Amino acid sequence: MPVNSTFTIGLTNKERTGVYMINNRLVELRKMNKQTQTEAANLLNVSFSYYVKVENGTVKAGRGFIEAFKKVYPLETTDIFFGGAA
Repeated sequence: MPVNSTFTIGLTNKERTGVYMINNRLVELRKMNKQTQTEAANLLNVSFSYYVKVENGTVKAGRGFIEAFKKVYPLETTDIFFGGAA
């Protein structure tokens, strides 16, 4: 999944890797739950546009997104957003 190059300008290689890992984890989780991006956005009560931007790495997940994510998915958010075990 491509990451927006403007977002990653100035990031270290380690930070870029983290962005790719978050993207991959969100996609894997969504597909594991057999959800479309629209369905995932609706469950999280965020716009489709915002969800896609977070999943693609165009924007970072904000606090509201992470809080909604914690309520919808029974996972440790550090595993998804902060580089914990996949």
